[in-house]
Amino acid sequence: ARDHLVVTCTSRDIRTNEEVPRAAMLEELVAVVATTAGVDPAAVVVDHPRQGFDPRNFRPGDPFSFDPLGASGARSVLRRGTEPGGGAIRPLVAAPLPPAPDGGVVLLDDLIGFFAHPVRAFFGQRLDVTLPKETEAGDDQLPTGLDGLQLSGLGAELLVVGRRLDDLAGLTPDRHGRYAREIEDLFRLHEASGILPPGPVGRGLLGELAADVTRLLEWGDRLGVRRIEEVVHPVDVLLDDGTRLLGQVGGCVATGDHPGPVRLRYARHRPNHELRATIALLAAAAAEPASASAFVLVTRGDSGSKPPVVKRGIVAAGTDDDRRRVARGALTDLVAQRRDGLRAPLPLFDRTSKAVIDGRSTPDRQWGDPDDAGPAFAKEALDAHHRMAFGTVTYPDLVAADLAGHRLEHEARRLWLGLQAAVPTEDLAGSGSTRRKRG
Repeated sequence: ARDHLVVTCTSRDIRTNEEVPRAAMLEELVAVVATTAGVDPAAVVVDHPRQGFDPRNFRPGDPFSFDPLGASGARSVLRRGTEPGGGAIRPLVAAPLPPAPDGGVVLLDDLIGFFAHPVRAFFGQRLDVTLPKETEAGDDQLPTGLDGLQLSGLGAELLVVGRRLDDLAGLTPDRHGRYAREIEDLFRLHEASGILPPGPVGRGLLGELAADVTRLLEWGDRLGVRRIEEVVHPVDVLLDDGTRLLGQVGGCVATGDHPGPVRLRYARHRPNHELRATIALLAAAAAEPASASAFVLVTRGDSGSKPPVVKRGIVAAGTDDDRRRVARGALTDLVAQRRDGLRAPLPLFDRTSKAVIDGRSTPDRQWGDPDDAGPAFAKEALDAHHRMAFGTVTYPDLVAADLAGHRLEHEARRLWLGLQAAVPTEDLAGSGSTRRKRG
C-alpha cells in the first residue's frame, strides 16, 4: 500500500460551471509537485465536472455517468453551441414555452413584480427558481462607516420617521446639535445595535442622511403629500381580454390635487420606480376612477449629489368612465406582455430599455461592456439573471438578436410608449428646495 495526498478545491462556478481560478498557494503546490515528479502540471490535476449535466460526464473511455436526466441535460448543452443563434447570444429558451396557466386571474403584485425585473420574474414566477445571492462574511470589527445597502436602509427608516414629524425642522440639528426626539431615538437604536459608528462619526452620517431626507420631504410638503391620511384601494377588475386582476393599491391619497398613489422613496431614481407607480395608478383608476387620477413619485437623484427626482403622472382621460377605459386598456396590454415574458425571457430591462426610447442617455452605456473592469452593479449586462437567460452579451449583439421572437427595441416601445400614452408624466423638480433651521 502507498500513501496519497489528495487536495480538493472548488474549480467551477456552481451556477454557470465556468472555471474559477485556483488560489495562489494551490498553484504553487501544483508547480512544486509537478517539478518534483518531473511531469507536466496538468498531469497532477484531475478536473471533475461539478454539474451532472456536464458533457464530460459522458465521454467514451472514461468513467461515465448513468444518469438519464444528466445525459438529457448534456445533449441540451451541446445543442446550444450548434443551433442557429447560439453564437454571440446563447438564449436559455430558444422557443417560447407553452403559456403559463393562470386560470384567467392575475395578481396585481405579480404584475408589478414582473415589470420590476422581467427576466428575474421569468425564473421566479414561471420556473420557480431563485438564483443564489452573493453573501459577505459577518464583520465583528468596530464600524467606521456604512456600506451603500446599510445607508439606504437607514435612510428609508429616517424617511418614514420624517413623514410623521410635525415640522421638518426636526431633521436639522439645533444649536446643541440635537435633532427631534423621534430622530434621536432612531439614532440611538442603530448606534446600540452596532450598525452606526459611535460618537461624532455616527452623528456625521446621521447628518448627511437627514439632509437627503429633508430634501425629499420638502417636496412632499410642497405637493401636499408628506403627511397624508393614506387609503387603500381594493382592486377586482375585469380587463378587456377577460382577465381578472386582483389585489390592492396602498399608500394612496383620496383628496387634494393628486388623488392616487404617493411614493416617497429614499432610493436612487430608477425607471422601475416610475413604472411601478404607473401600474399602481392604472390599477387604482380601473377600480375606482373617481378616487385615483394621478401618482406622485419622489426619489433621490440617480447619482452623486443630483437633486431629487420628482414626477407626477396623470391618467390621460377626462371623465371617470374614460379614465376607467384607458386604465383597463393599458393593464390589458401589460398582462399580455407579462404572459409573453413567462413563456420566454424578454429582452426587457430597467435602465437599458428606458434609454432605448428616452433619448437622454445612451442605452449601450446602461447595458455596459461585459469585458470592462468597472463595477458590475452599474452594468445590466452582468446581472446574474440576464447572463443566465442570454449569456454574456455585448450591446450590439443584444440589439441584433431575435430572442424567441422578441427584440429589444420592440419590447421597450411596447412597454414604455403604451404607458406614456395612458399616463403622461411630468418632471416637477424644476427648482431647488430650501431648508429650515431650528433656533
